Amino acid sequence: MKFNFYFVHGWGLEQNLWSLVEAKVRQDKMCNFSEIIDLNFFSEDLIYRKKIKPSGQKDIFVVHSYGLNWFLKKKIECATLINFFGAPNFINFQKKPYLAKKRISKMIKEFSNNPEEVLKSFYKKCNISFEKKKFINKEKLLSALIELESEDLCDNFHRSSCKIFSIYSQEDKIFSSSDESLRKLKRENHIIRYIKDYDHGFPVNEPYQCYKIIRNIVNGL
Repeated sequence: MKFNFYFVHGWGLEQNLWSLVEAKVRQDKMCNFSEIIDLNFFSEDLIYRKKIKPSGQKDIFVVHSYGLNWFLKKKIECATLINFFGAPNFINFQKKPYLAKKRISKMIKEFSNNPEEVLKSFYKKCNISFEKKKFINKEKLLSALIELESEDLCDNFHRSSCKIFSIYSQEDKIFSSSDESLRKLKRENHIIRYIKDYDHGFPVNEPYQCYKIIRNIVNGL
């Protein structure tokens, strides 16, 4: 069976997070159609206008970090969700929730005055090189940060009937996952996997390894 792939990037990032991975997936025989959805963090505040038409067992969403929040709030029906480094509660599923909340609160406080410095620091922790942005959608980025700090989308997550594969890295400096907390998300249609030695910028830093994970998941469907 061939699938339709939709890629969604995380906070502070752009479509190019997925460019190399998406190119490999698009060339694979498993792919019927692929698209990278832009959350417009660095363009005018446009609503994603193209209507996604659910096609039952043919749609696969591949999300990164905040991309999971976006997906859960959209309540999209699909066959499979592949989640890299995202959690329905960004704070409470980390090893040190208090420290995670302190860090993101600091980002929120500093963002209004100096968004570029906050982004530079974030990119450094992701191990991604920062290139000066022509336009920064401050309102949209700040709103998404506040959502990450305060939202609990666990009910949305548990109501999702699609197959879910979540991948977490032990070296992630943005989302330091708590194995104990994540076990609460385990259920029949949710499989959790861990990878070593990769950071939050995994899709752009190791596109072939990321593609292999996606391909292996799809081959097992």
